[in-house]
Amino acid sequence: MDVLCPDPGMPPLPPNICEVVPGPPPPEIQELLKEGQTIRDRWRVIRCIGNGGFGQIYRAEDLDTREAVAVKVESLASNKQVLKMEVAVLRKLQGCKHACEFMGCGRTPEFNYVVMTLQGPSLSDLRKRQEGLKFSLSTTLRVGTQALEAIRAIHECGFLHRDVKPSNFTIGRSSATCHTIYLLDFGLARQFTLPTGEVRPRREKAAFRGTVRYASPAAHRGEELGRQDDLWSLFYMLVEFVTGQLPWRKIKDKDTVGRIKDTYNHDIFLAALPYEFKTFYAHLMTISYFDKPDYPALQAVFHACARRLYVGEHDLFDWELSLPVQAPQPVQPDNRTATNSRTNCSEPLQSCLKPRRSREALAATHKMRQDSNCAIITHSRGEDSYQDRGVLEEIGPKLRTSIITPHIGTNKPKLLGAKSEPFLYQPPNPELDPRSGPSYPNPHTVSAHPAPPRRPKGLAPVPCVSGRRRRYKPCESQIKGES
Repeated sequence: MDVLCPDPGMPPLPPNICEVVPGPPPPEIQELLKEGQTIRDRWRVIRCIGNGGFGQIYRAEDLDTREAVAVKVESLASNKQVLKMEVAVLRKLQGCKHACEFMGCGRTPEFNYVVMTLQGPSLSDLRKRQEGLKFSLSTTLRVGTQALEAIRAIHECGFLHRDVKPSNFTIGRSSATCHTIYLLDFGLARQFTLPTGEVRPRREKAAFRGTVRYASPAAHRGEELGRQDDLWSLFYMLVEFVTGQLPWRKIKDKDTVGRIKDTYNHDIFLAALPYEFKTFYAHLMTISYFDKPDYPALQAVFHACARRLYVGEHDLFDWELSLPVQAPQPVQPDNRTATNSRTNCSEPLQSCLKPRRSREALAATHKMRQDSNCAIITHSRGEDSYQDRGVLEEIGPKLRTSIITPHIGTNKPKLLGAKSEPFLYQPPNPELDPRSGPSYPNPHTVSAHPAPPRRPKGLAPVPCVSGRRRRYKPCESQIKGES
């Protein structure tokens, strides 16, 4: 497969987000367009980037804007014309985040065509590049969330996709859209609503539509497809993303695959997915053709799982993680050795000692925290009610300060080297906070080392062993006065 990178004038992309396109069609498939041919004096054909049973896709250049576009064509001699449905659905989806921009369509004496924005590689191509042919849970959850949004958008327009699969989902080509998932190929779509908005009556028998690997069990039984069948295909997609394969991946006969899907124990799939997806599967088992799926509840499954696994919305996808593997640096020999208490082995002293920060670096950190509007405060476990971790404390010969780093994929700060939980302290506002005032403790004014308690009036100190808390007893004058 050839790799076709974006245009030089577009923002640069990571090296592994270049557009992956197949080569030209086989010799037995005749190309409908030639290289350099111009359509309607606006789009100049560059090359063929894909072909299928219903048509061919070409990369072209818009002569007005100099942007790369995709031109999908079908021959007028083909038995089944699907480009008309493609145009109808694409026009309905204009304004949707997960749909391509419609740029034009038309007919010539030889073919029909539709022009839309050119997108990047499909999820199927991106998955095949990964080790083990699978995605991580972080990528699967974020891709699945956007795929569900795209399916919901086409359902709300009154159409069923009926061919949901990874090769019909792509990512954007620019740096602004490379994190967006786009839904393509609406040639097999069908309108399931009437002009009144009601669901069309179901047919007793319907022909098979879709892809054998991802089609729902109802599609193999010849039943009328509904909105739940697109969600079944999404469920099989997620399983393949996590596990890398489906049990019937090598079987081409749709009847055999249908029998396997009817008898297969889907609990095996649920064991590979996070436990929240039991709700997703249970919902699919309870809805039928006339029922509207509970899209918010299905979205909540992805969001709950992402929160539990600390998955950030703007984390990198698996195909963006192309960090080079660096060889380990050799350890410099040192005659001094130190014993590692965890492994009870001797290793060079340099690998056991932690690097120390200079006084200049600590002073710069302290000054930066003083200049900020809020201070980072922690609850102390000792007698001190508050302790400012931004202040450098002189403890013996060592200088100590705390370091705060964020969790990966979350905004919650984490305090390293301390057992207490940090929080952000804002100075009280007398107008907004009724608790503010002299009685409300301010950690900026509370000393980290409070003075010893004063002796109560009328009590005398009792001699005690050093290190213990001082006790008091009544003075002799107070005893005589009471008697």
